[in-house]
Amino acid sequence: MRVTVCIPAYQSAGFLSETLKSLQDQTFTDWQCHVVDDASKDLTIAVAERFASADSRFQVRQNPTRLGAAGNWNESIKGVDTEYVKLLCSDDVLAPTALARGVEALDRNARATYAAGKRDVIDDEGRILWRGRGLWRHAKSVTGAEAMRRFVRTGVNFFGEPSFGLYRTTALQKAGGFDPTWSYLIDVASYRDVLQQGDFVPVNETLGAFRVRNSSWSAYLVGKQAEETRAMVRNVGEQPWVHASKSDVALGEMRASANALGRRPFFLFAEAMATRKTKG
Repeated sequence: MRVTVCIPAYQSAGFLSETLKSLQDQTFTDWQCHVVDDASKDLTIAVAERFASADSRFQVRQNPTRLGAAGNWNESIKGVDTEYVKLLCSDDVLAPTALARGVEALDRNARATYAAGKRDVIDDEGRILWRGRGLWRHAKSVTGAEAMRRFVRTGVNFFGEPSFGLYRTTALQKAGGFDPTWSYLIDVASYRDVLQQGDFVPVNETLGAFRVRNSSWSAYLVGKQAEETRAMVRNVGEQPWVHASKSDVALGEMRASANALGRRPFFLFAEAMATRKTKG
């Protein structure tokens, strides 16, 4: 096997089947999958075991006690020995060519440690709210330092979620996995750590759909994410290898705040859609 897809799951019974089916439908077939349930109280483990009973590429285990997001992300990647690894969130959906495009991107650049593509944003019902989010116009392969310097200057996670990226396994392992000191930007912290070791390769295609859950639709959470984004901008900007200036950091912090304000109308719209569905 060349790719291990790790799926940390918690209370995911409602969406996990769609996620696992999208993995089975990949045009690239040289993969195995670790599903790790974080002591869910719903039927998450039953859904995963149903797929595993029919497809030996799925391996399922359950934590005896809850580890939390970062803990379960790290638990899911334990023992991975394939060349590449993907962390797939348990409610996201992959496009059929997602694995193929990621493998092609990393195969083309031996110095690359992470590749990522664009994604649509969908709601609980699978309705598309945004199309083709992520990356930047005319994105091309860049050094890790340049990619992270762009993050500092923009204050935006243009890499997207790890569901739509692919790590070189040795780089993620050398980084120590996922940093538990971050609540909302665990993924960006991992990009920081693996891109210190190599290049970033963008895939200028939509590789799947990121699901925005009802529980994410609040101004409070948007504000907390903006606060942590500003902290990450400062953290990355202070890394000597990134070569970011003080003005880069100041600009990034300002843009992170502005981006949060710009997202509020979207979250209000999404919340209104969910409320209308509930009442209907």
